[in-house]
Amino acid sequence: MPLFENNIDTFAPALDLERLSEAMLDPAPEEPKTPEAQSAFLWLLAHFIALRKAKPQQALYLRGLKTVYVLLCTSSNLIRERFSGSSSRGASSDQESVERNRERLASYVSGCLESLIDQNEIASLLDELTR
Repeated sequence: MPLFENNIDTFAPALDLERLSEAMLDPAPEEPKTPEAQSAFLWLLAHFIALRKAKPQQALYLRGLKTVYVLLCTSSNLIRERFSGSSSRGASSDQESVERNRERLASYVSGCLESLIDQNEIASLLDELTR
């Protein structure tokens, strides 16, 4: 994946974010259960955020916003756990807590998530919504 992440501006023009959003929402995503699925889901979210940012000339479509919203809602508990490094999922064993803490967000994923709260990103989003 480093090839994709390091060259997102090369890949982005060839992708139709509307169609990608549609495919990501049908069927509606569910909260991933296994550690592998959780990690893959967070990477999917990060890549979608990065692709959306790499196509600034493309209008921000409502479906794209909905996709980000649904993915964030679906993974909110997981993101919270990984950012804090603590487990809020009931009575899990000490070993599971250790594993979760070890699997904190990768820097690429956390960077993409944190970019959503950047002042310029919020201003851009508000600008698009008022058009």
